[in-house]
Amino acid sequence: MKPLIVALSLALAGVSAALAWAVRAQPAPSPGAAQAASSSARAVEESPPAPVRPLPPTVDVRAKIAQAVEQKAPALKSPRDVEHYLDDLEAQARRNRQVTALEVQPGLFAIARMRGELGPERALELELQFTQKMARLSSEYDETARATR
Repeated sequence: MKPLIVALSLALAGVSAALAWAVRAQPAPSPGAAQAASSSARAVEESPPAPVRPLPPTVDVRAKIAQAVEQKAPALKSPRDVEHYLDDLEAQARRNRQVTALEVQPGLFAIARMRGELGPERALELELQFTQKMARLSSEYDETARATR
């Protein structure tokens, strides 16, 4: 973990240095460019403001995810139970015709909780299969939604 932190720190320092160099390396604007910039700024100031679309309401689903995990977790006693649970989550997404965190996150938590019984390789394999399956399903529903607009 320490080499990763060091590498990220060095990368961030390099990006910061490159940005600082790029800002200093820019030529000073000519007087004609300053006049053109001020006339375009006036045009922008005079144009009416663009309408602002309200943001869709956000929903904090963490409590719902935790509740879903806690409801099913005691019933998961074997690797087979986890596989059935993942299939149930996929079926739930298919019924709702959308993939949300309420299907994906409980599945990943269930795999993590049973990692000891599954073994690290099988757990990783299940995570990969599950996330790929849910991503494909989500993209399938996104394409269908775009086609119906």
